[in-house]
Amino acid sequence: MEAPTFQRRPLYEDLLDPDRIAALQECDQQLLSYDSKSFWLIFRLRGRNFGMITLPLTTLLLWDLFWGLLLLTAKDPWGVTPYIQSMENLITPVLMPVSFLMVFRLGRAAVRYWDARSAVGKMVEICRTTASSALIGCRRPTNHESGTAGEVEASKSKKRQQELAEDIIRWIAVFPLAVKNFLRPWEHACNRSREVGEVLSLEDRDAFLNAKGDALFAPILVLNQIRQLSYQMVYFNMDKSSPSNSLTEAVIAGTLFRQLNEEIDILTGAWGAMERINATPLPFVYVVHLRTFLLLYLLLWHVEAIASSGWIAILPLQLASWGLLGIEAAAVECERPFQRNSNHLALGKAGIVVARNLAQTWQNLG
Repeated sequence: MEAPTFQRRPLYEDLLDPDRIAALQECDQQLLSYDSKSFWLIFRLRGRNFGMITLPLTTLLLWDLFWGLLLLTAKDPWGVTPYIQSMENLITPVLMPVSFLMVFRLGRAAVRYWDARSAVGKMVEICRTTASSALIGCRRPTNHESGTAGEVEASKSKKRQQELAEDIIRWIAVFPLAVKNFLRPWEHACNRSREVGEVLSLEDRDAFLNAKGDALFAPILVLNQIRQLSYQMVYFNMDKSSPSNSLTEAVIAGTLFRQLNEEIDILTGAWGAMERINATPLPFVYVVHLRTFLLLYLLLWHVEAIASSGWIAILPLQLASWGLLGIEAAAVECERPFQRNSNHLALGKAGIVVARNLAQTWQNLG
């Protein structure tokens, strides 16, 4: 049985293939959207990161029930109620360091979230400019006398330039996917083959999905391919038929190659910024200190409130504890926003935006 052959379709159709776009949209189906002007969203439970705070809230509830049964139902057999009630002035100061720690924690999480979004935006921006620079570079006119051998050679060179420019566009289109797969290394979450579609040939797609046997190397593979193709395109763009133009051609080609390399370097930097954020949570010493004193404060406060106010204090205590623990849970959710959680960044959408921008650029300049 013969192996299936790969017939490349027009680039515009490959970039905007409906099945490919649908596969990228499926990558972001867990993400949450909301109306920023509405207060009705307070009734929505999804996206609150309950998974992280369920255990401490349950522990606090059991703690409340224990002290309630001991102090209220069993009539305080140890006689500790007066001592517990007098602890209010000792417990309140613990809230001060907890407050400072939580404000800093949430602030840093917000900064990291914005830095992550900026890096994704920079990646999309440079994908646009690199594609435009490559296509403009290969459209630069050259002058030859009609009927000469140089004209034939120039025609072949022009065709080769167009092929190289198309290959550059194709590899740029999959760079956001390579970064997404690097940040989300598990393969079962998305259909990566459908996401690539026919943008790459079968051989290139296999290399992309299994770079050096590890998909984590895919961004390096893509960047190297773009850089190599840029060099080849610039080389074929030089007019080598006329020695008198060699210096001018070399300057123009060198300028174009430098611009493309700088843009590729920025793409590398954007990927590096996302990699640093994704691989670097806040230091352990800070997080463990915050959570130690947060739970210490809540445990002491709950005992004092039960002793002073009785069973009626349990509901307000749980709500207030939810609020404090929720701040920490929100910070954890936002400090590395590259996974598929409800509040994370839409990396699949970034791939769609780049595909549509490149398709438009190709339609205008290709």
